[in-house]
Amino acid sequence: MTTLGSAVHKLTTRPRFFYRLRSQMLLGFGLLFTVTLGLAYIVPTFGIPLSHYNGHYGSERDRTLETIALVADLKKERLTFWLAERKNHARVMADIALVKDSVSNYVALLTKADAA
Repeated sequence: MTTLGSAVHKLTTRPRFFYRLRSQMLLGFGLLFTVTLGLAYIVPTFGIPLSHYNGHYGSERDRTLETIALVADLKKERLTFWLAERKNHARVMADIALVKDSVSNYVALLTKADAA
């Protein structure tokens, strides 16, 4: 009789919540919707890996790197111009006779001081 009673009890009790078809479908479609919504937000922002689509984040990174490269090129151009200007000033100063005489006198004094 106990086996008959347990069989009747199994037939009359309702299955647990997660074992019912409705809850499994709700959970499955809920997860599918959540993953789809998450990808719809993440893909435009960060892009698709191993593809040519970089997303907004990748585009901003590329634009920033181009700007930094442009600034570096401008700084390099200014530095080379400044160095060329300094060389021209040194060349002009070296051609002045008064500077030539002063430098030769200074070198003579240095050699006397080293000899003594």
